[in-house]
Amino acid sequence: MSVHLMSVFLWFVASLAAACAGPQVAGETSPPLVTTADGHVGTVVRVRGHVVRAKFADLVQGEGLSVYCLGERLPDALIDTIVTVQGTLAERDTGARETPDGAISQGTAPGTTSLVIEGCEVAP
Repeated sequence: MSVHLMSVFLWFVASLAAACAGPQVAGETSPPLVTTADGHVGTVVRVRGHVVRAKFADLVQGEGLSVYCLGERLPDALIDTIVTVQGTLAERDTGARETPDGAISQGTAPGTTSLVIEGCEVAP
């Protein structure tokens, strides 16, 4: 194979790999990897931890920070593994509520709030 043909082939492979990686913005950086919610609620973050399938949503139990991953369930193959997820960190009231007819909804203890990742996805 000639040197020119080889360089064209390598350019093609590199271009294909870049296209598969998605659009890149100059100066774009990954969201910060956080271990505490302090100062991060309302911002896009990454959280690394052990994935547990919970009734409410998949739970990512990180060191110092556990979050429910809202949105689509994570793939079954990721349950009981360590992954990094990203999305907007938020605090939600997840406590059970009593309806006017006396029924109690499912949820955590009344008055409880939980940290969640909205738009949760596995980080690249």
